Amino acid sequence: MNRFAQHENVVKAAVEAKVDHIFYTSAQRKLEDGSSPIALVADAHWKTDNLIKASGLTYTILKNGLYTDILPMFMGDKVIETGTIFLPAGDGKASYAGRHDLAAAGAVLLTTEEHENKVYEMGGPVAYSFQDIAGMLSDLSGKTIQYVSPSPGVYSEQLKSYGVPDEMIQGAATFCVAIAQGEFDFPATDLETILGRKAQTVQDFLKTAYQL
Repeated sequence: MNRFAQHENVVKAAVEAKVDHIFYTSAQRKLEDGSSPIALVADAHWKTDNLIKASGLTYTILKNGLYTDILPMFMGDKVIETGTIFLPAGDGKASYAGRHDLAAAGAVLLTTEEHENKVYEMGGPVAYSFQDIAGMLSDLSGKTIQYVSPSPGVYSEQLKSYGVPDEMIQGAATFCVAIAQGEFDFPATDLETILGRKAQTVQDFLKTAYQL
């Protein structure tokens, strides 16, 4: 993956073309020293943020929170039936935000004024752990859903035994370890302020996603 080099090319082209205003969808993150479990993705974002700021371009940077949409991908579609969330995320929390709300907020920023050279924190207003999410699913389903946090190694071996592809296992495990380390724990109100309304809650998302 050569994401930052691609971003660098785009920024250089924007400067050469004398683009009036660049909007960049970045990401919330804790670490910017290459030590993050998701450094392969996160490093490109913070480097691009800094590149844009130093470019002389007028900018608006949206630091998106972890998408609520990834929760079913991590927990699986049978979590209500099995009664268990099995993920190596420890007690870590994340300030999830829905992609449709982030898209709506982006549209507002693109069509309104006074967003020049601003950085917005686009996470949800509350951060939740998977223990919290297990509680939400229990309340919604009327069934006790437990949260089990194995080591990344045990998690990977368990999923391999189920025939899950290595790439999928590595991706999920990496993000869960990042969650455990607080990489996405940045509750913020910018998203709701821009929308002018409440964002979809994690509980409402789960209700829809699992048809509860």
